[in-house]
Amino acid sequence: MRRSVYACAMNTVYAEALLALNAALDYLLLLAAGRICALPLDRRRIALGALWGGAYSLLAQLWPGFFGLATVRLLAGAVSVGLAYGTGRRALRALVVFYAASAALAGGVYALSSLRERGGPIPVRLRTLLLAFALGWFALDRVFRHRGRRAERRIVSLAISLKGRTVRLRALEDSGNELVDPVSGRRAVVAEAAPLSPLFDDPAPLLLPDPAEAMEALRSQGAVCRLLPCRSVTDGAGLLLCFTPERVEVEEKERRDLLIAVSSHSLCADGEYQAVLPLESPP
Repeated sequence: MRRSVYACAMNTVYAEALLALNAALDYLLLLAAGRICALPLDRRRIALGALWGGAYSLLAQLWPGFFGLATVRLLAGAVSVGLAYGTGRRALRALVVFYAASAALAGGVYALSSLRERGGPIPVRLRTLLLAFALGWFALDRVFRHRGRRAERRIVSLAISLKGRTVRLRALEDSGNELVDPVSGRRAVVAEAAPLSPLFDDPAPLLLPDPAEAMEALRSQGAVCRLLPCRSVTDGAGLLLCFTPERVEVEEKERRDLLIAVSSHSLCADGEYQAVLPLESPP
């Protein structure tokens, strides 16, 4: 069976080889973008995006007048990322990293192929591509990984109501928050004491070091509260003051499975959030 070929710059290029090589490189680039941005990795979707990238590279060689345009190249990259990771802000971040990784790979290949050995240029071989990719991935990882991890943290709006009063906080959704009230079976939001103070006539008990004393003081104000056993890596076993709100809304959606546990210390050093919210239980 004859293999399809075409001529480019006096060199014979096999279409199947071009398709396979570019698809493989795009697969690595898409995988790198997903890992750096801490995205869920669906290998089949990534392979589909890579296959489109390989097909595009072939089209760009056959019809460079259109498929070689810069805008078309950018759109082709967006299609690859869309097939691999869908749409949305997280996918947009992956698209930026994908473009940066592609540029880093191209620059690395150019730099390595420009080196001279025995007076002549080093040909662009597979090992050159792999070395350029490894160097580019390392550089991009240093730049984007921290930002990707922070972006992965989902901060939501939290509204807590008690006695006709409402406070609004920023809460971090955290699958590691497994606090459960053994009496009611309801899960607990851990919130800083200061933002909760407007809910109470006298918020001073929220800052008491003894949770039992704080509970008695709040009960005298008519609050329904109890002590919640908890365990942390730093402090070991302990107790948290916990009260039952009249209403809790997460992103303006009511959650009826939550109690509020009070933390006397700050939960986030930079104030990005004031509460830690457990993920909603599946129905």
